[in-house]
Amino acid sequence: MKRIEAEISALQLHDVRERLHLIGIAGMTASACSALRSRNEIYRGAMATTAPVERIRLDIVVTDDMVDSVVRAVVTVVRRDDGADGWISIAPIHEVIRISTGESGSDAL
Repeated sequence: MKRIEAEISALQLHDVRERLHLIGIAGMTASACSALRSRNEIYRGAMATTAPVERIRLDIVVTDDMVDSVVRAVVTVVRRDDGADGWISIAPIHEVIRISTGESGSDAL
């Protein structure tokens, strides 16, 4: 199993959720966050600090065979070819246990 974390624009949450539902992903966690970039830009001759950008962080736990499909779905919806598209990370999950039923492994998803 893998945990996929994605940071996307808050405006794209609905479209990403719909696309993931189409490929069979029924659940995820979405948390509001702010992307803080510590770079300064010169705007009309004056130094300006960029403001925090409102983002959504998605946490999705899937079986190994679904990882590529989920990543492809998120990238297809989110990619605009600019620096603010967000990011995706993938990490292994050793075990998942559903507290209410006691199911474990992929059955708990």
